[in-house]
Amino acid sequence: MAPVVEAMAPVERERLFHCEQFWLWRLRGQSPFTVGTAGVRAYWSALRAPGQVECGGATYAAGKGAVWLLPAVVGACAFQPRGVVSVLEIALPVAEQ
Repeated sequence: MAPVVEAMAPVERERLFHCEQFWLWRLRGQSPFTVGTAGVRAYWSALRAPGQVECGGATYAAGKGAVWLLPAVVGACAFQPRGVVSVLEIALPVAEQ
């Protein structure tokens, strides 16, 4: 499956894989952007450059190569890159209760 560009701003967002079990995107750019979605567990990895995650009123450092878990209850968080970043975001749908 070829990557599908879903957005070009504020960063390039490519859907790399999408199935019933998980979804995978690559985000590239240097502008601030959102990671995570309300109601969806997400893992993401900052591959290329550091930055910071702003979530729930707190700020956390995100170093090059860092891996983060965003629980579904956290929702969307802001990522402020310091330089050009390449981020992989993996989302796991929450099972219906």
